[in-house]
Amino acid sequence: MDTSQLLLDLLQSARARRANLIEEIAAKESRTLEPGQYTAFWVKYASNGDGIVLHNGKKYYTNVNGTTSIPRGAPVILTVTAKKLFSSW
Repeated sequence: MDTSQLLLDLLQSARARRANLIEEIAAKESRTLEPGQYTAFWVKYASNGDGIVLHNGKKYYTNVNGTTSIPRGAPVILTVTAKKLFSSW
């Protein structure tokens, strides 16, 4: 692999990481739910260990209370408190 290809690969990797970071920040800033329980759908684990769920077309980062593996798209309970979001199944 030559130097120019290596630099190109590094640039693409950095762009992908930046896009993921922007997506994570936007999702965290979009917390507009009132406290309570909602039905959401599992997306995946974030790089920091948070669970990502989808509710009404928005992604939310949650503390995970589930103990078993579930597939993407599985329904979960999204619990919103004054300070935190939790996902459980």
